[in-house]
Amino acid sequence: LTGLYNPRHFHDTWAREMTLSIRGKIPLSLILLDVDNFKKYNDSFGHPAGDFVLKRISTILREAARETDVVARYGGEEFAVILPNADIEGSLVVAERMRAQIEAAHWPDRPVTASFGVSTISPFKTPPELIKAADESLYAAKAAGRNRVTHITHVATDVAA
Repeated sequence: LTGLYNPRHFHDTWAREMTLSIRGKIPLSLILLDVDNFKKYNDSFGHPAGDFVLKRISTILREAARETDVVARYGGEEFAVILPNADIEGSLVVAERMRAQIEAAHWPDRPVTASFGVSTISPFKTPPELIKAADESLYAAKAAGRNRVTHITHVATDVAA
């Protein structure tokens, strides 16, 4: 449907990139994003309109990604972007560029936005830990009002405060 990599390719690539990152002490970040209120969109405008949104977001993500990034469909209305050699600041720049382009795009039925959760390799050491951190960041972005980018370091800071 979207022309993006599937979850299996994402997980295979993710494990390989984690290994390379740890071995080479190279930054690595992960973005998980979710289309805001997608179920309501499908319910209001139908599944063909929802499919159009998923295809359009896929195009926006591919165009906004760096050449070395890996963009994949993670499931349903969720997407994942692997950011090799991206530290916290770099990952936030990419995620915000993607978020802003989705928000600014022309949507025929109603505005479409997405929430982004981001994590960066340190201090996480395994692929599942970094995915879990990005997922926690995504939930924090949704809880804070949607249509925003949240990095796990912001979540940890908020919890500690």
